[in-house]
Amino acid sequence: PDSTSCTVSFQVVDKEGNAVSFVNSNFAGFGTGIVPDGCGFTLQNRGFGFNVDDPNHPNSLQPNKRPYHTIIPGIITHHDEDEENGKDLLYATISNMGGYMQPQ
Repeated sequence: PDSTSCTVSFQVVDKEGNAVSFVNSNFAGFGTGIVPDGCGFTLQNRGFGFNVDDPNHPNSLQPNKRPYHTIIPGIITHHDEDEENGKDLLYATISNMGGYMQPQ
């Protein structure tokens, strides 16, 4: 990987079908600069582009709005009617880690 890369993504699924799709990105420098006690890593600052001061800003955080963001962890499920009482089952875990061709 590029030595300036600051984003990592991983997917974990256990034998029961529980899943996690995880993306961590330090956007700039050392992220927030906050290191949780005893953990040895910095917290990410990927929410940097969101705006909490101006409700009319295109990237404002407010109900029923989807602020523009490029890092997307996700889990895809499907409904299985053959299972007892029908239930949603894991189909896949996915992620988009952003990149040079995406607006940041």
